[in-house]
Amino acid sequence: MKYSNPLISTLLIGAGLLNLVAPVLALGTDADTNISNTATATYQDPSGATSNTTSNTVVVKVAEVAGITITAGAVTNTGGTQVTDGAPTAVTTALKGADNLVFEFDLTNTGNDTTSFFVPNQAQVGGSPVTVQKVQYFDGATQKWTDVSTLTNNIVSGDSTDGSPIKAGEIVKVRVLATVNAGTTTGAINVTLGNAGPNIQNLQNDPFAATGGDVYTVDNDGTPGDVAGAPSNGVREAVATAKTVVNPGEQAFVKVTKKADLVNDNTSTNNITDDKVTYNLELDVAGTAPTGTNLVAADLAGTSMTIDGKVAPQILVSDAIPTGTTLSTASGDAPVAPTGWTVIYSETAIGTTTATSPSVVWTATAPASLTTVTRVGYVMSGKIDKGTTVSGFKLTLNLNLPATGGSVLNIAQAFGTTLVNGAPDPTKPAVDESGDTQFNNLNPDGTTGPTPTNGIATGADGTDTANNNTGTGSGGEANIVTVAPIAATGITPIFNGPENKPTAIGPSGLPNDDFTNKSVTIDTTQAQWDPLTGKPSTVDPQSMGFTNTVAQDPAIPAVDKRPQFVALLPTTPANKTDLPDKTIVKITSAGVTVAYEYKQSDGTFTPVVANTPPIQLTVPVTGSVSYGVDIDLPDKTAQLQGYSVPVTAFSNGAPAVVNPQTGVVEKIAIILADGDINVIGANDAQNITIDRLYTGYLKMAKEAQVYKLVDGVQTIISPFSATAPKAAPGEFIEYRIKYSNISEATGATTGSVAMDAKNIVILEKGVTSGAGGNNWGTLTDHKPGTANDSNGVIKFDGGTKTNGDVVIGEYLDTVPTLAPGATGTFTFTRQVK
Repeated sequence: MKYSNPLISTLLIGAGLLNLVAPVLALGTDADTNISNTATATYQDPSGATSNTTSNTVVVKVAEVAGITITAGAVTNTGGTQVTDGAPTAVTTALKGADNLVFEFDLTNTGNDTTSFFVPNQAQVGGSPVTVQKVQYFDGATQKWTDVSTLTNNIVSGDSTDGSPIKAGEIVKVRVLATVNAGTTTGAINVTLGNAGPNIQNLQNDPFAATGGDVYTVDNDGTPGDVAGAPSNGVREAVATAKTVVNPGEQAFVKVTKKADLVNDNTSTNNITDDKVTYNLELDVAGTAPTGTNLVAADLAGTSMTIDGKVAPQILVSDAIPTGTTLSTASGDAPVAPTGWTVIYSETAIGTTTATSPSVVWTATAPASLTTVTRVGYVMSGKIDKGTTVSGFKLTLNLNLPATGGSVLNIAQAFGTTLVNGAPDPTKPAVDESGDTQFNNLNPDGTTGPTPTNGIATGADGTDTANNNTGTGSGGEANIVTVAPIAATGITPIFNGPENKPTAIGPSGLPNDDFTNKSVTIDTTQAQWDPLTGKPSTVDPQSMGFTNTVAQDPAIPAVDKRPQFVALLPTTPANKTDLPDKTIVKITSAGVTVAYEYKQSDGTFTPVVANTPPIQLTVPVTGSVSYGVDIDLPDKTAQLQGYSVPVTAFSNGAPAVVNPQTGVVEKIAIILADGDINVIGANDAQNITIDRLYTGYLKMAKEAQVYKLVDGVQTIISPFSATAPKAAPGEFIEYRIKYSNISEATGATTGSVAMDAKNIVILEKGVTSGAGGNNWGTLTDHKPGTANDSNGVIKFDGGTKTNGDVVIGEYLDTVPTLAPGATGTFTFTRQVK
């Protein structure tokens, strides 16, 4: 190793030659020396068992790196004046066709050595058409703007101050001169310096890929002051975009959303006609215009419509009563409007009319018979400020469907206009139909979508199948509510969930992805990262048992149910490759066990003993039945992962057996009296719960970034990375451990079983023994005040942290509890000697 001479450094500083300290410091730790760092930790699972975890190893090499960033600056309008080599003079007139524009950019050397930049004599143009005239750089030697076309190979080698070689942190100023094309009256203008492919307007310090029009680093190898050899990170490029707008237009953007809640009364046995559906609506007025439009967001005003014979501008949210329903007349079911809004009603036949048509008669008085209402509306006068969300619209409908059931399709609509200069502008309507996330039914390319329909949903344009306004289409996407009766002698819904929680709800909000999480214990001698591959190492996990519970739907009256025969089968995971090949899953009930082996290639579970029928339960009308599941993962299973085994409970009203024609349990099969095979179909009741086994669940991912201080300002040289960032002597390595509880979080679920990680202790030890051990404690110095963790308490070298102004080689970070899905970050900074 070589280290800088402190006396020489001190003399240079005292002589006012601080800029020479960096070369002296470069005589410190040898280039290509590995600075190695691995963290270890222990934690406890909910059972109190202690597991070990280790981070990946980060190795920092001392080497030359290149870097470039481009920052877009001012855009100046000079009117009709052409710009030469001087500073542009701005004009105050509105931007129009034939005006000349100057787009400014700063190119900064963010590497750790001198460099040059390739600057093309072109720029990428987007939005309204402009013509690029030329590209110039500021020549520090002549103190003038100079065309890059005069340079040898377009290579700028001097900075903007005195023209000396571009050192780390120094800037080259570049500008693009362009003219707005004649006849242009409105539009956004984007001028991009650099090129990394279509639609990329900002990209900093990225690996260079030649696409034409690129801005990139050119190493000064062989010139005085440059480190010999090419930068270790190769050639870097950057892209930035300067933007302006020619006479942007104002437009209000409105979005209406709808969510349905089915209410099952069941006051009459097996009767869906007394059920109803409640819709909750919300209105959003966007605060910003959608990307890609030459518009700015405006406030929402009303549109002209007639209510009780009076014509006035109103903001309207309308809901056409769907076929097969009527307004509910039950107490408490009247339509609800937010504060400041009024409920209105129409009995006009819908036909082809839209809700704001003059022929539609609206009244604020509820008709004597609500069964004749064809539309319900909510109106307010005045305006809604952009960036405002209005909730609290509610509508409840009776279902008048056939006894065999059916579906209700519904969309909501919003009508208004754009407020321009304090008055509604009827030429700029603001309309929307529910079911999607787009404002004003804009097409994906930003053009205006179709005009509103009569409000009767047909599903022809699309459906919002998830009941969360994520449909896709050019118009409104229908919200669908489907109901069906339950026969007293038929199959009732089955719930299959964690122990004593059969009705658990999963992250999707449905009962088919609820889960129980457990973890194997990882021995404290078992490293969890493979130093050769940089990936989690493997282990032979011990088997782990789970308990699940099955019950019939408790919302269905007992009179409508009968005992159900239920068969249990392990089921292919959502991604079949997520479960290791040869995993053994055992299902046990009443002392009987059936074992299955998983075949990853086709995602099937096969009985270990051929032709073994699945475990079957008789689920009573009330109460529940529990069963056991044991998961045994094979040897060489990767650590720090969760392995999910979905278990499906099937019920089709009769005992289930293995299909004797195949000898393989793939689906439930019923042997009928005539000997035929009836394989379970999509209409048979089934429900899934997930038993998930983790091979350790506290993950520590270590990464480091390298920076230096230029005039007291932090300049990033290598951003955070887990794979060998570079650091020169005198530069700083900021280590960051992102620790996370990778187990599934319950979130808004109900009844799923998750895992906290408790009593976490993270140790960063500067010197450890063995090949590839930590050595950062001897090659670096602590930077005061940089060891932090918002979740934990940090100690230095065994002592409690005070002001951090100590030289140390060990950090101890303790975190009391980390919830499932939660993360934390532990950081500290070291300076390379």
